[in-house]
Amino acid sequence: MNPQPLTITAAVWNYCNNNCFYCVSESNRPEWSYKGRFEVFTPPGCEGMTDQQMRARFGPNYYENLCTDKTLLNAKDVMRFDFLAYWIQNHAPAAEIHLSGGEPLMRPDIESGVQLLVDRGLSVSILTNGAFLPKRPRLLDMPIRWHITHHAAQPLDKFLKAIEPIKTRPHLLTRLWLADAAKNRARLEKAYSGFNFMWKGCNRPKTEHAPPGAPGADRVASSVIHLITPDGRVFPCNSLAWPHIGHIYLDTYEPEKAAPADLYARRCIGANNCGAYVTAWQMYNLKESDFLHGRQ
Repeated sequence: MNPQPLTITAAVWNYCNNNCFYCVSESNRPEWSYKGRFEVFTPPGCEGMTDQQMRARFGPNYYENLCTDKTLLNAKDVMRFDFLAYWIQNHAPAAEIHLSGGEPLMRPDIESGVQLLVDRGLSVSILTNGAFLPKRPRLLDMPIRWHITHHAAQPLDKFLKAIEPIKTRPHLLTRLWLADAAKNRARLEKAYSGFNFMWKGCNRPKTEHAPPGAPGADRVASSVIHLITPDGRVFPCNSLAWPHIGHIYLDTYEPEKAAPADLYARRCIGANNCGAYVTAWQMYNLKESDFLHGRQ
């Protein structure tokens, strides 16, 4: 019997306000610059249908062929919270859900989406760069946990002001251990004082990393983290290099297919100090005492 994953990272979309060269989601590509409009295209008479249903009816390229206004969003790029909740309740109800992206707080419906997950009794964390937190005040009243990453592109003073309310809530603040962070280590650590702060290794190989030592590396990836992409596919780790093992819109799940990825993951985690894997463990084990007093 395959163990359920400890955590599920759900990329609710790939749109982002940053342009980080190390982005594992490739949200730095031009197509993921937000169009400024939150309305998903559906052909006339197909309101309420999922991307999969519209693909079956009109073909896999229905958006490209039928949508004449490309400011409308493609349904495959915008994860539906109701289907995410249903799939998790059916297949991994004990997992911690990490809502990620892209930048999840850019979604105008993020507050109602998180509320739906919470109302279903699911445990939720949000992985964010914090920039849009002042625009999502309802989230601060919800029983959720926060993982905020400060990226070099974000001015420090503006970033700290935006995330100030997080100090009193369960959170982990991270900064990637890249060249700019190493150069300004003392100044940054002082600025982050009072937060539950830790340095973070980058997800991508051949970049500068925090010192190795991924926690729980004796456990294979699929028993720690699954990734769900915006189009609904479920992967056994944070890489899309392997065949997907389920689909939230088709309500499928075949965890035994993760075996080949698991063999690779044992080596990959140690060699690359995978930031997604480390974060999964850190957020899963986040205790109340960590955020009440800060951890340096």
